[in-house]
Amino acid sequence: MAMREGKKDKGDFAAKGQAFCSEYLALCTGQMRCKAMRPVVERELLAHMEEQRQAYLSEGKGEEEAGKLAVGQMGDPLETGMRLDRIHRPRMNWRAAGMILALAALGLFFQFMFFIKGGDGHALWNYVKSTSVGIVFMFGICFVDYTILGKYPRAVWCGMTALCMAATFWEPRLNGMVRSEYTLMLLVPCYAGLVFFYRGQKGLGIAKALAWLLAAGVCVLLAGPQASIGKVWLCGGFLMLGYAVFAGWYQVKKGMALLVWGLPVAGILVTPVMMIAEKGYRGERVLAFLNPQDRAGTEGYVYLRMQEIWQRLRLVGQAPISGEEDWWQYQTENMALLRIGETYGVLAAAALAALLVVFAVLLLRRLLRQSNRLGLLAGLGGVYVFAVTALLHVMISTGHFPVTSCALPFVSMNGKQNVCLFILMGILLSVFRNDTVRPEPGVSSGPVHRSASRRFLQGGRVCGYRKQS
Repeated sequence: MAMREGKKDKGDFAAKGQAFCSEYLALCTGQMRCKAMRPVVERELLAHMEEQRQAYLSEGKGEEEAGKLAVGQMGDPLETGMRLDRIHRPRMNWRAAGMILALAALGLFFQFMFFIKGGDGHALWNYVKSTSVGIVFMFGICFVDYTILGKYPRAVWCGMTALCMAATFWEPRLNGMVRSEYTLMLLVPCYAGLVFFYRGQKGLGIAKALAWLLAAGVCVLLAGPQASIGKVWLCGGFLMLGYAVFAGWYQVKKGMALLVWGLPVAGILVTPVMMIAEKGYRGERVLAFLNPQDRAGTEGYVYLRMQEIWQRLRLVGQAPISGEEDWWQYQTENMALLRIGETYGVLAAAALAALLVVFAVLLLRRLLRQSNRLGLLAGLGGVYVFAVTALLHVMISTGHFPVTSCALPFVSMNGKQNVCLFILMGILLSVFRNDTVRPEPGVSSGPVHRSASRRFLQGGRVCGYRKQS
């Protein structure tokens, strides 16, 4: 609709004797390297030309003379276009990138200290290698146009699902867990494309989006059952779809969002009951978490050991704990926060957890300023994965969640999770980088897009532009 209105304005302007307006607009927008913003800027220029033309008409000028003067007031088209190009171009969010690199450096410091205190040199090398590869992926992906998620949502979703199936099918399992389950987290931002694609289709669109989500879930489960952390991505999909419904994207009652959100809640409540009913290893783990004393000689030993360590920790400094080398050798990934508390004190562990919370909040605040709904949703998917994995690790380390494979973002040694985490950060940086140059198709420019052009035009920075009261 916005494009049709822009063409209508342009046609009306030319019909009143200003055919040279098209030449001016072509020269001006031709200087802009971001093709996606050319129609938006063209509409802004036309609107300002019309304002000037009306002002000259009110002064008694003729139609043709008023139109020529209005175009002339816009200044040299080449100079104006070059200035607008400097405004409307992708901009790297170096603050966010710097925070990510700082957290990676902090994680490297902790891994190095673990190694000095008798850790495994292979673990340190694996962390350095996976983090380096992840950073390369992050900066490569941030220069890719994230709107491909909305342009080809079904192809992207099928491709990523096939990748996850292959990863989970071929990797050996240990107690029902596989390292490649972290690749499932990449499905969360990919699902944003499907949710965005079916917007406006009411109940049918919700059904289609749910069908794609559940189909992927079935395919992944057929490739190999996953541990609890592997199903976090499914909850993320339901939360994103519920958010879109609540925000009015599907033009249905907001109460439908409660139904969508209720599905993962029901699954979370039913899952432990089903595990116990199986009477297998996973059920024993749940029972050991609920009552570790009764299983002190088997699965309950880990929880009792964790309680003992937390009770001995100091506020600052290393705790007087000995004989933990063998236990830490197998728990460094899942208990990284506890290991930091044991080495540097409770305050250090709390400060690290608070730092991760601040990082997530800053990312969320930056995302909420997005004017492109696809970018907002894809970014929220990345923040969701980061926040949930960090929260689960903290709960596991403090004994408030059954022990499972869940690394602390940027800190724990888990090569595949590190790479996947940096890929998610790359998608976030791509969203931030393109927030002023990716207007949403079929929707007039959002507040971010309008403000950049209007501050430039109304600020009188166009050569010869005359502001009107």
